[in-house]
Amino acid sequence: MNRPILLIGGPTGVGKNQLAKELALRFSGEIINADSRQIYRELTIGTNQPSSQDKSSVPHHLYDFLEPSARFSAADYERFAGQVIDEILSRRKLPIVVGGTGFYMKALLKGVWATPPKDADLSQRLKAALKRRGNLFMHRMLKRLDPESASQIAVNDQYRVIRALEIYFHTGRTKSEWNVPRKEQFNAGKFFLDQERGILNETIQKRTQQMFEKGWVDEVKILLQKYPDFEQMPAAASLGYPEILRHIRGELGRKDCEELIFLKTKQYAKRQLTWFRNQDQFLRLNTQDGLYKMIESVLQLRGDIVKFFSQSESKL
Repeated sequence: MNRPILLIGGPTGVGKNQLAKELALRFSGEIINADSRQIYRELTIGTNQPSSQDKSSVPHHLYDFLEPSARFSAADYERFAGQVIDEILSRRKLPIVVGGTGFYMKALLKGVWATPPKDADLSQRLKAALKRRGNLFMHRMLKRLDPESASQIAVNDQYRVIRALEIYFHTGRTKSEWNVPRKEQFNAGKFFLDQERGILNETIQKRTQQMFEKGWVDEVKILLQKYPDFEQMPAAASLGYPEILRHIRGELGRKDCEELIFLKTKQYAKRQLTWFRNQDQFLRLNTQDGLYKMIESVLQLRGDIVKFFSQSESKL
C-alpha cells in the first residue's frame, strides 16, 4: 500500500483531536499537526494545544516547535510533514494528520504550486494600504478578487492576504489559478467532522471562556515581555491574539474582547466548514453520532488503511 495515511479535518472546536487520539490508540497511530497556529511555541492557551497527557499517550508531531517570529509556508509544511510521515511509516505506525488548516492538507496531498516571484514595490504599496485601511478592508478586497484564497486565509493573516493580492495585481491571475493540480502523493483516507452550527457555536463560546479563565491574557503579557516586537511577528496574527493585544493596550474591555474573539472564531469555523465540504473525497463524519460511531464509520469507509496497521505490521 503506497504511503497510507488518515486525514482528520474540520472546524475549530469540533473535536478533531479526540477522534484522532482514539484512532491512534486503536490502530497503532501517531498524530501529525495540520493547524497553522499550533506550530508555534509559547502560544499554548490561545491555540488550544493538545494537553501534556494527550501528548504522552500518543506520539504527536509538528506541535509547539517554531519560534513566534518564524514564517512557515505551505511548502515548508509539505516538506516537514512528508518527512515525518515517512519516519512514522518506517516504524510501521499509522500517520494521522489532524487539523483545520485546509491549505496545509492540500499542500501535503498534492504539493505546492508554482507562484510568481515577489514584487517588492507592489508589496510595499499594499502594506501601506493595509496600514491605512485595516485587515478587514484588505481581506474583503481579496474576497472580491480571489474568493477561493480568501476562504482559506484568516482576516488577520496579513502576510498571506498581502501575498495573494500581490500575485493578483502583479500577474492578473489569482493565487488559486496558479495552483496546478498534481497526483496525490499518498493513499489517504480523508475525513472531516461536521456539526450542527448551534452546537458548534456553543462549544466555541464555552471554550473561549475557558481559555480566558486559564490565563490567556497573562500568556500574551509574558510573550510581550519576552518578545518586545511580538505584535509584528507572524504568530501574533493567530486567532484571538490581536484582540488580546488590544485588551492589554486598554482599547477593549475584557467582556468586549471575549465577545469579539467568539464572533471571529465562529466566522473562522464557518469558513473552515465551507472549505472541507467543498473538497473532493473528504468524507463527512457527523459528531452527533458520537465518538465510537465515527470510529466505526472510518472503519467502514477506509478499513483498508486502518486494518492494514492493526492486523499485520509485517506488510510494510
